[in-house]
Amino acid sequence: MSRKLRKKKSNLLLAAIHLGVLAVLILGGYLLWRGSGKQDFDLSKYFSASDLARRDTLPQEDLGFSGLKGELAKSMVKLNLKMGKNFSFGKDADGSEILKVKIPKSQLDLTYMTLVLKNAFRAGGSTILEASVLLKGKENQVIARAKDGKIYTATISYLPGEEKPAPKLAVIVDDFGGYEGELLANFCKADSRIAFAVLPNLPKATSVMDAAVVSGHEVLVHLPMEPLSYPKNSPGDNAIMVDLSDGEIKKRVKSYLKILPKAVGANNHMGSRATQDQRVMNAVLDELKDAKLFFVDSRTIGSSKAYKIAKEKLIPAAKRDMFLDVPASSKDVVKTKVQTLQRWMKNKDQVVVISHCFDQERLENLLFFLEEAQKLGYEVVPVSRLFPFENKY
Repeated sequence: MSRKLRKKKSNLLLAAIHLGVLAVLILGGYLLWRGSGKQDFDLSKYFSASDLARRDTLPQEDLGFSGLKGELAKSMVKLNLKMGKNFSFGKDADGSEILKVKIPKSQLDLTYMTLVLKNAFRAGGSTILEASVLLKGKENQVIARAKDGKIYTATISYLPGEEKPAPKLAVIVDDFGGYEGELLANFCKADSRIAFAVLPNLPKATSVMDAAVVSGHEVLVHLPMEPLSYPKNSPGDNAIMVDLSDGEIKKRVKSYLKILPKAVGANNHMGSRATQDQRVMNAVLDELKDAKLFFVDSRTIGSSKAYKIAKEKLIPAAKRDMFLDVPASSKDVVKTKVQTLQRWMKNKDQVVVISHCFDQERLENLLFFLEEAQKLGYEVVPVSRLFPFENKY
């Protein structure tokens, strides 16, 4: 046998040994993972005592996070909901599965919890048959068919006996990034619960962000987006335009986040055209979700799709209820806005107000508005406090 042939056989044998060792390691790691997973997973958190008593007869898919009950339980544990107090499994008279969910009204709402459960059902391989409102503002229902054909009915309601919490009021001041100096310093000295929305395509954007954060204010990326009135009204350079490709839109959003890395959320600047375009908003919101930012739809047009798409993507989202300085920035206009706030107290749990950073008069009007709102009983909060549990999901 030639030296060249012997060397070739030796190399093949060595490769075979390496592959064998690798296979043993992979198999051993898998078995160890399976074994440790069964020991560490506390089933009592997710299943009733009767289910545990007959666990050996349950289908394997019901015994871990890969099963439907596990997916449902996992989605609720992520929101700090507890077995027994907030959710429980059971059976109806006809043998169909029942899930009852009771949530704290001060921290979660029925619409968001319904979306969470729908996604958990789908993650467990189920088909959503129906999602409906049983009692408006009090109880929702989701009905799904599992892979094994079982019907699951989930009802979502608020915990009983909870007092109605004070409505929350969050304020965003738009269009920062074009100046520094005394006016910026005055805004920074104002109530730290006020959020600064900074335009990333303005020259002072990063320094304004730093000043806001140091003074305790949250910063939002004020996303420049195409309006219907373009080119008469321009959102500025490097804005999100509807004729851009998905790739270019995502590239521009990434560039905004690089300029404003301390931002905790985003809202739209202009955008009456762009926020109506589903493709455009999908691209924008996918980037915000990857960056774990919340989104506020400024609703520069009533037919905006931005808020709805954000909620469908399970992005923490809110929408603007009031422009404080429209139709004008004056004390008389602000007084009418306070009257509106008073009417809303009966049926709104939270209100999002937007003003602008253009002058000292707007700042003084805003501070007057906040004082009057608190006299009415509103709790002024940073924008992120509108969805504390959603940020964990």
